[in-house]
Amino acid sequence: MKTFRFLALVLALFPVIAINAQCAVVPGANTTFSADTLYCVNASSGTVSGTTYTWTLYMDPLNISGVPSGSVINTSTSYNPPPVQYTANGLYLVELIARNSPTCPSQTFTTHVVVCTYTPNFTYTLTSGAATFSTNAAGAGLNATNWMFGDGSSGNGNPITHTYFNGSYSPTLLAIYANYTCVIAVTSSVITITNNPCNADAAFTYTTGSGGVVSFSNTAAGDTSVARLWNFGDGSTSTLKNPVHTYAIAGNYNVTLGTFHLFNPSSCNDSSIINVNITGIPCIANSNFSLFPIGPPNSHVYNIVPQYPYNFSAVTWDWGDGSTSNTLYTSHTYSAAGSYDICLTVTTSCGSMSASCMSQYLAKGTPADLVYINTTPPELVTGVEEAPYRTRVVTVFPNPSSDGLLYIHSEPAAGILEMRVHNLLGKEVYHDASPSSEESFPVNLSILSSGIYFLQFVFPEKIDTYKFIISR
Repeated sequence: MKTFRFLALVLALFPVIAINAQCAVVPGANTTFSADTLYCVNASSGTVSGTTYTWTLYMDPLNISGVPSGSVINTSTSYNPPPVQYTANGLYLVELIARNSPTCPSQTFTTHVVVCTYTPNFTYTLTSGAATFSTNAAGAGLNATNWMFGDGSSGNGNPITHTYFNGSYSPTLLAIYANYTCVIAVTSSVITITNNPCNADAAFTYTTGSGGVVSFSNTAAGDTSVARLWNFGDGSTSTLKNPVHTYAIAGNYNVTLGTFHLFNPSSCNDSSIINVNITGIPCIANSNFSLFPIGPPNSHVYNIVPQYPYNFSAVTWDWGDGSTSNTLYTSHTYSAAGSYDICLTVTTSCGSMSASCMSQYLAKGTPADLVYINTTPPELVTGVEEAPYRTRVVTVFPNPSSDGLLYIHSEPAAGILEMRVHNLLGKEVYHDASPSSEESFPVNLSILSSGIYFLQFVFPEKIDTYKFIISR
């Protein structure tokens, strides 16, 4: 009886396998265009002598939703359908259904073809360095006119004006038609500009005064369309043409000026850097730093942020596990969780030395994890959310403050356990053990003198440090 059942099962399965193999057709097609006439060539596989084909060629272009805009179709049951001629530009749907026998399921293949016979062109007029472009691209099928001006910048519209500076350029028009399915690129002959020099020279001079005051001057003539960004090398910036900056600590600072033309920043820009030596004010070394996880509690990734890393000539990190680093911004990996005494020793460019240590327990998410430490500049964490791990955003304003009165805005509200303020020497000059739980609240630091300070917010999961300035 068992043998009979086994044979019956085998006999029952064999016809199914044979039918499945017989039905294994995979329809396909290759399409080619000659002018506006489409030729379809059958490329189906797994066919048999009795395979049937049904071609459906939709003669109305697809609309923006991907649906044929009309009901006109061209059908054929031939192996290859007759050529078809389209009367309008656009994206068209081609469908092939193949079946090996009446007992087999049908299989469907679809593809799209683009009919694009537009012939756009464009002209331009020059007035000094300003080129005004216009195109004949128009009609109901036009979706957009985009321009690549040949100098790294782009725009859209018709007409459109672009400012060039001295040089040679090859602008290109991208005319987009037929529900964004047809893009035609047209490039003009070379445009040469000789009468519009770039006036974004970043050359500058400086004059040092008493008390760390330095006056900077951008010596380039420039014009009102040139923007500037100064980086004074101590974490402070300015967008003025001729700013005055006060340094708090002596030492060497790399001052950078970057300039760019507002109407064409990609081809008209410049930068310059000068080392400025500040003397006549205290030479202070600040080796203090903050450490916090950049993930949720028990994260295995941490950031270290030096408080004032701007005038160092030598640094040494001691990671507390027998290894050291002589680069300020570096990374370190621990193989085991635990408490480590992390120390930073610095020498400033004006000769002072300082060392600070922090005992920190570094957790791991799982036993297999490594613990990663990354040192980052203060600018990368001052008032900037570090997604996806930073779930809190704190804003300190006004900064600089003219009277020491600050407003703190925290999103989400509450969660700040403590607030601490340190001066450049690392001395704690303010401590609030029970700050407000409101989303926005004031902090009165009017007792502090002018200078640079570091405001620490202690959260349940981390500590954030923000630099602020009191300038009376």
